Amino acid sequence: MFVSKTAAPAGGVYLEEHGEYDKLSGQFLSTLPAGTRMNSLYNRFRFRLSVVALGLTGALTLTGTHAAGQNQVAPQYYHYRGAVHIHTQYSDGSGTFPQVVEAARAAGLSYIIVTDHNTLEPLKDGHQRYWGDLLVLVGTEISTDAGHVLALDLPESFSFETDQAQQVIDRVSAAGGFTLLAHPMAPRWLWQDWSVKGYAGMEIINLASLVDDDLMAAQHGLRLQDRSVRRLLQLAQRYASNPDSVMKTLTNNDVERERKQWDRLLASGRQIVGIGGVDAHERVPLAGRVLRVPTYGESFESVSTYAITPQALTGNLETDRRLIYDAYRNGRVYAVYPRVAPAPGFRFTATEGARQAIMGQPLRLEQRARFQVEAPDHPRPIIRLLRNGQEVTVAEGQRLEWTVTTPGAYRIEVYAQENPPSRLERLRRGQVRRLSDLLKNPAATIRPWIFSNPIYVR
Repeated sequence: MFVSKTAAPAGGVYLEEHGEYDKLSGQFLSTLPAGTRMNSLYNRFRFRLSVVALGLTGALTLTGTHAAGQNQVAPQYYHYRGAVHIHTQYSDGSGTFPQVVEAARAAGLSYIIVTDHNTLEPLKDGHQRYWGDLLVLVGTEISTDAGHVLALDLPESFSFETDQAQQVIDRVSAAGGFTLLAHPMAPRWLWQDWSVKGYAGMEIINLASLVDDDLMAAQHGLRLQDRSVRRLLQLAQRYASNPDSVMKTLTNNDVERERKQWDRLLASGRQIVGIGGVDAHERVPLAGRVLRVPTYGESFESVSTYAITPQALTGNLETDRRLIYDAYRNGRVYAVYPRVAPAPGFRFTATEGARQAIMGQPLRLEQRARFQVEAPDHPRPIIRLLRNGQEVTVAEGQRLEWTVTTPGAYRIEVYAQENPPSRLERLRRGQVRRLSDLLKNPAATIRPWIFSNPIYVR
């Protein structure tokens, strides 16, 4: 069952028989409370025992099997909207921790992960804690010789001794943490060494890169003689004068290069987590001035990463820190553009016989796997199923169901139609088989909305 702060339960899933799969250790782990775990084991034992008894009596019927299946206890899942990759005055951000927290709470977030450059001083200063009802976690963004990595779940004692990318990744893992490649496809911060191993994932969306791309594109659109400081200043100030319109436009910008690289890694058989980072600074230096745009609040309202946990957050720092970080480690997260619509009701599951999986989990394929997707938080979504980056099918509407018989990394993209075509145009177009069919229709305005992590069908 999926539960969020803003949505009612939206369905149930059943974990692999040995519990939750941790992709970094290669083991199946159980994160359920002991009571829930024992209850689940007991019910599975009851199911098997009932099947044996019915077989011995020759009375194994469809009705009996269905009744036994209803006795299984499926764990609940909870969706929490948050933001990752945030900078404060501890590095090159303009805001203090109280200012960042105030903006996050105003945006309705459940958690944030602050990642100042090459420092864990905020952790040592006690800023990793609950600030009211907001869980604040502290990681860091480490500069390496190949680019930047987000290093999360680190102890205070971690020391920054090298800038060699592989060594940094290895040292973070040895300290009990994990790494995510930051803005790896951004032209100004391009990741240089894709041969490194051991990192958990990468940013498939980086809001600061979208802002940077937008500024650079607009600057290059000016005639050379018009590229004055005044014009550039006016260009940056439009973020302050009409932030909603500007930030909404940014989320239409292309992130195809990030997704293509992600899909290349997934197609190679690796399990790579994709996240949406805000990379919030509230600081644009220009001509000796610092413009506080986009604000932290504007960033938090533009890109979110939802974390899916097997139990509700408790208000206890250590328990909830583990729940959120386990979601990130294992790919139980999805990126959302909340200016299109928040997406607490999004659900992506796969079923093979009695076994079920959610995003981030593996599913053993014996005959066929059935995917179910729900995107109920927008009236006109378009759901796209991809395998190793290749489109499998597209559905217009809030639900998609599809059966597959081929292994691969299957993920979901959801787009939102803001100006749908008329009923006559829909009838003339007929059945939609590729998203490109919709993109060719000038009457429809389609915006990217949700990017899930894969379910790994093996």
